[in-house]
Amino acid sequence: MLFLLKKIVSYTLNPMTLILLFLVLGILMLWQKKYKKAGLWLIFLGVLSYVFAGFGLVGNSLLKGLENKYPPLLDFPTSAGPASAEGQRLWPAGGAKWVVVLGAGMTSDPKIPLTSQLTEGSAIRTIEGIRIWRLIKGSKLVFSGGAVFNIQSEASGMAGLARQLGVPDSVMILEDKSLDTDDQARLVKEMVKGDTIILVTSAAHIHRSVSLFQKQGMALIPAPTHYLIKDEPKFKPSRLFPNSGNIMAAETLFHEYLGLAWSKLRGRI
Repeated sequence: MLFLLKKIVSYTLNPMTLILLFLVLGILMLWQKKYKKAGLWLIFLGVLSYVFAGFGLVGNSLLKGLENKYPPLLDFPTSAGPASAEGQRLWPAGGAKWVVVLGAGMTSDPKIPLTSQLTEGSAIRTIEGIRIWRLIKGSKLVFSGGAVFNIQSEASGMAGLARQLGVPDSVMILEDKSLDTDDQARLVKEMVKGDTIILVTSAAHIHRSVSLFQKQGMALIPAPTHYLIKDEPKFKPSRLFPNSGNIMAAETLFHEYLGLAWSKLRGRI
């Protein structure tokens, strides 16, 4: 019940939901003479919020900062090497034996390919996990994620994609009971028995994930992927217009900060 309530609150505080509420309430208040001024202010606030979200003003910069809390795993030298050509420090693989991939949603529909049943985040995380696993001899892949509002677990969906991409069942382990990142940290800890893990998740999600896993006392190497904010080398006309990508970035930013606040409130980080 608490999990469902948390999700409802999260969706209610979604930027697009709030913008719609501002606009609807503002229009309703215009019908009442004594609330007309307040209604105009609400409409103005709704339109202004849409402009900021749609054009990525402020939100994209904040999300970029969140996504760059940890550098990506580009290679595996035996010790921390010099900065790469992209300006990122190369992380050592250390003694990591487990590549843990966190799920990001799935909708089971056998009529479409598994790559489309998994959300974009889940698919990209899976591919990144496989890439890293191939670089570490003798490592195991752990796919983590339960059946959250779906008939099939995220873990089984990601493992299915990995299987189709040539990963043998013998190196895959499924954690398919968790409902959120807090659950994943607790359940994965029981599986790896104190070993160092490489934690693969979306760049926007990496800060909260690392905090929750470290709170469980786990040694880990962050491996962010699925970046929403990227440095574009050339100007694109799309920058002159609002777009859904910027709105998705704003929604992701709100979701992660709400998740961090909730975890701190419960003493989990």
